[in-house]
Amino acid sequence: VVTTFTRKATQELRERLIVKACEKQDFALLDFVSSTSRLHISTLHGVFSLFLKRYAHLLNYDSSFSIVAEKEAQQIVKNLVREVVLSEGQLTPLLEMFSFNQLVAKVRGYYQRKLEFSEIHFCTQEFMLQLLKSHFQKFAQELTEVQAQILEMVEKENWRNFALSLQTVIDALQSESVQSGETILEALAACGSKPRKTKDIDEDLNSDLGDSLKKMKSELSKPYFQLENQKVFVETFEQFQQFAEVVCGKLQEHKQVTGKFEMSDLELITADLIRQEPELAQHFSEGWDYWLIDEYQDTSPIQVKLLKNLIGECASYVVGDPQQSIYLFRGARSEVFAEKEQQAKEKEKEFLQRNWRSRPELLEFFNDIFDSFSSGFQRMEPRHNDLDCKKRVAKFYHSEDQETENQAIFNFVVEKLKQGERYDNICIIARKHKTLNELAQFLNHQKIPTHVHSGKGFFSRREVNDALALLKFLVNPVDNVNLVNLLRSPYCRVPEQLIYDSIQTEASIYWHAIRNLDLEVLRILKGYHERCQLESVTYVFEQALNDLGYFDLSRNHDATGRRESNLWKLLSLLKSEERKAGFNIINFI
Repeated sequence: VVTTFTRKATQELRERLIVKACEKQDFALLDFVSSTSRLHISTLHGVFSLFLKRYAHLLNYDSSFSIVAEKEAQQIVKNLVREVVLSEGQLTPLLEMFSFNQLVAKVRGYYQRKLEFSEIHFCTQEFMLQLLKSHFQKFAQELTEVQAQILEMVEKENWRNFALSLQTVIDALQSESVQSGETILEALAACGSKPRKTKDIDEDLNSDLGDSLKKMKSELSKPYFQLENQKVFVETFEQFQQFAEVVCGKLQEHKQVTGKFEMSDLELITADLIRQEPELAQHFSEGWDYWLIDEYQDTSPIQVKLLKNLIGECASYVVGDPQQSIYLFRGARSEVFAEKEQQAKEKEKEFLQRNWRSRPELLEFFNDIFDSFSSGFQRMEPRHNDLDCKKRVAKFYHSEDQETENQAIFNFVVEKLKQGERYDNICIIARKHKTLNELAQFLNHQKIPTHVHSGKGFFSRREVNDALALLKFLVNPVDNVNLVNLLRSPYCRVPEQLIYDSIQTEASIYWHAIRNLDLEVLRILKGYHERCQLESVTYVFEQALNDLGYFDLSRNHDATGRRESNLWKLLSLLKSEERKAGFNIINFI
């Protein structure tokens, strides 16, 4: 089994192995690489998917399950939450405390934790008090440290008196009898305001004191630090758990019946299955001899746990670089690589320090700059030693505003052009699309041609524009430009020559010249427009999108579901705006 983080990387791995086999004319290797039963190359989720396709039926799931998009997964939970809310009584406290969307999000979180950890429960009032006490102890430690610094470093009487008065706050924080943030806040208020900073007061000390007081006031003012709220919270937690259990039961049944999984289910249901039937992981591991896990630094704790079970006693190799860990937002933790490294014996480690991608000059620049940021940074060796010490790889500019920065970039571009550089060899990268557009406008004004290459905004996407053309037609069919765009779209497919011939008449309104042609799609469009005089435009628009195949064609052209999802999003936006007071569809389109 060979795993890596992206589908693209798995494809490259297989292609490289095939090329290597062909270069060596090793037909046995070629046969081995081509056999999916002998060599499995996929992402980690691909491995979990393979495991579930073999064994998920034991938990009554359909082994031919499919992965749904995030929006559809959320809508499924929304429907189930709405169903339970309408059928169950006495849910008023939950609906008063959380909005509907918050309730949906919390139910999804509960479902995921339940699959991952099996037995979970909300905290009791006693446990809440323990949590509050741990917070109190942290605040007490911070104040004690700042107080000691003031008494040691400051001679001003008002500062020393204030530091001494903080002792009452520290005592309250450390008292066993104090169970509410209100008592601490009262003690803090009795100390008065923080003394003003003067020139002889250390800047860091003044900042530390201010930050500690501000943070403590903000935290202690939150509802869960108030004693009278704690009992209410515990009762609400218990009610939520009962409610979430009902929804989660229905959600699990829905997934078993429909076979519609979320991406996270590949991990969570695998974990649940292994927990209930641990021998299945052993049986799975016996089908393989070796495992290679690439990009190990991007694995999450639950993935590491699952791999440990699925690999079993097989020989395994891990490859990774903690300095390249970039998937923290997906649950990856670079610490898992450090833990794996500590577990390995010294003879089992091999350090690959040589970088084969970057030029030596650029590599040495990164070595130097990151060395100064972190003592844990590991320097990389260049691929060869032909280092050009005179070659400049970076130039820094400091600017106070965007205009100054744009001018500096312009000067840099002009300098490169004078050195004989071509326009298409100059690339400018920014964090935001807006920044690139503003810079492009500035450079264009300076007679520098640009091409902004970035992700399209929602209303710039092809499928959204095509759908909007249909909506604009329903509202105003005499918009000539929009009508031509609609008829030329893949959903209407009116021949361009026919459009051209039809509008050569003296009619200034194209629709009047085209609507009576003997074409089925024109009769359909004419019928939709007439219905808009009697029915809601939004309702007719949704039906037209379905009947003309907008959703079906988008799904067929984009297997990821992104295009179809954008059409539903447009429809949702229209319905949302329609419910607002003073809605005008002309403004929307």
